[in-house]
Amino acid sequence: VAIRHPLGSSSAGMVITPATMTTSVAFVPPILGANISPSILASPPVAGMAYMVGANFAYLVRRSRVLSKRRPTTMKELWKMRTMREEGVSRLLHMCIILAWQTFVLTFPLCEVLAYAFNHLSLFYSYPNASGCGII
Repeated sequence: VAIRHPLGSSSAGMVITPATMTTSVAFVPPILGANISPSILASPPVAGMAYMVGANFAYLVRRSRVLSKRRPTTMKELWKMRTMREEGVSRLLHMCIILAWQTFVLTFPLCEVLAYAFNHLSLFYSYPNASGCGII
């Protein structure tokens, strides 16, 4: 009995027969996601993207908790504050501030652990209308 791969073009001509299967190779039915190998998930671009998403999430959680002591601020509001361009701010300055913020977020997990150990915290502030930004 020959089984032809149902997805067609991605594996055209792939025929699985009892003679081609061995005991060391398990047959995985071609369902959604079955063609993704673990090596793709561990590739540097995917791992780097996952790290940045996690670091941004950690920063937004920490920042929203710190700000919630003074005024309630959600993670969505913080994301909007960081990514929306204010009126009167040039696109170049806006992109530079986002790049500076993401550079800080890249180091945030380590910086925050060190700051927390000394009962401090690390935050990124930007003042686009004053053409400035910084780390506190």
